[in-house]
This record gives sequence, C-alpha cells and structure tokens, in this order.
Amino acid sequence: MLQQDDAAIVRRLYAAVSEGQLDALDALFAPDYVRHDPDSPSLPVGPAGFRQLIAAYRTAFPDLQVTIDDLIAGDGKVVVRWTARGTHRGEFLSQPPTGAPVSFSGISIYRLAGGRIVEDWVSRDTHGLRRQFAARARPARAAPGRHRLRWYCRFTWYPGTTAQRVRERVVQQHAAGTNRPEQIVDWYNLVGGGAGFLVIETDTPHDLNVILEPYMDLMAWDVHAIARLPYDRVVARLEQDQAHARGEEWRLAEEDLRLVGAEEFGFSTWADNEALDASLFPDPTP
Repeated sequence: MLQQDDAAIVRRLYAAVSEGQLDALDALFAPDYVRHDPDSPSLPVGPAGFRQLIAAYRTAFPDLQVTIDDLIAGDGKVVVRWTARGTHRGEFLSQPPTGAPVSFSGISIYRLAGGRIVEDWVSRDTHGLRRQFAARARPARAAPGRHRLRWYCRFTWYPGTTAQRVRERVVQQHAAGTNRPEQIVDWYNLVGGGAGFLVIETDTPHDLNVILEPYMDLMAWDVHAIARLPYDRVVARLEQDQAHARGEEWRLAEEDLRLVGAEEFGFSTWADNEALDASLFPDPTP
C-alpha cells in the first residue's frame, strides 16, 4: 500500500506540472526538499525551488505536457521515465524562442518520506533538445551580394547498415526537423542501398552539419563544395581570350567587367586579370 501511495503522489506531481498548477506543488514536497539536477544546480531548497524550475519551463514552453512513460515504485523511491513536449515560445538553455514544437525525455528518481517528496535526481536529454533548437532556429541568411553555399555530398553505407535503419532514421529526422528538405537540391539512392549522393544548398557550413550529422553513424560522407557554372560569363571570357590570342586590341569596359563577374569574385580592376583567370578557369594540373 505504501508503494501505491508513493506512486500516486508522483503521478499527482506530473499532473500538476502539465496543468500548470504551481500552487498544488507545496503539498507534494517536504520543506527541506533537495533536487540533484546538473542543468539547475542552484535551485533553492524546498518546494519553492521546484516551483521556480517549473515556472521557467512553462515560460519557455507555455503548453508544456509531461507524460509518464514508465513508473517503478519500491523501498521509498519512485523511478519515472518521462517525455516532455511543448512549443518553444521563450528563451531556454540560452536559446531564443524558435516557435517550433520540441520534445525531450528523461529519467527521474524520487525519494519519499511521510507522504512527501524529500529528494530527487534527474537526467534528461539536454543534448537532443539543443539539437532540436539548432535545427528549428531560423537559419542565418547569406550576406547581401554573396551566393549560398552548395555541397556535393557522396555517401557510402557502413557494413551492417540496412535499408530499414536508414529509412527509420530519415523519418525520425524529418519529425525532428533536421532534414531541412528546402535545402536539399537533389539526391540519389539515399535509402536504396550502398552508395549515392545529395546536393545541398546552405548559407553556412554549420547548416550542412545539422543535416548530415544525424546520419554519420550509418554512412561515411565525402563532401565537396561546388559552385554554379556561370555559363554566359564563361563563354564571354572564352570569346575574349580567343580575340586576344589573335592579337586583336580590346579594352575591358565597365559593363564587360560586370559581365565576366570580376566584382563577384572579389576583383575590381583588370590589372587582376590573372587572379580572375585563376578563379574562373582553375588550373587542372596538380
């Protein structure tokens, strides 16, 4: 019966947290309650400390819901495996609000005496929560005048990787928001088996890492930065080079400089002709 009583107290705790009933918490905790939480090491002793913690959570996630996935009670302790879900509306873990739904899980151990919670220990998936924040944060846009980065990402499955595992991971990361389909320009054979490639366009290298990192335990990546071919400019440059090779006299007008894209590549005068050549027509020899 005592075990059932302890379990009932903990279930009341989770109901109060999900319903935002902070005033109901005082009756559940002993006056000298102590929390062992690596993410909140300086909470006050007693019910006030727990109220402060939950108030911070509900400020960051106003619709916070915490569900009990598993509960074991015995010897004056209750162990709970739980999952928290909510919409990120306020700053949390130094991350500005993203406005996106997130979820994270953890395990808590409660010690009870006299019908109240005296002490607890908690471990939660803070790393996974941070990854969700990073995936859902508004990506930093490229500076004006700069092109987005484009990447050719060839992958090879590790021995033991199966199509089922890859398909499950794709679905998981889609739900977590890290696949960023709007940035995947093209792909080949990701879930088909063996090897293939993705073409991804991002504003920063960090954005690329957010997409690829969740799959690094399943496949090896060979990543190369690529650029769009400025076809019209390249042809114009080839025509000018042919004219120059025939000994024809010509000068580069301002509109020609824009056509060849000198400013785009960081060159402002035709005196930098060799450097421009190197950027448009890199030497293929090692």
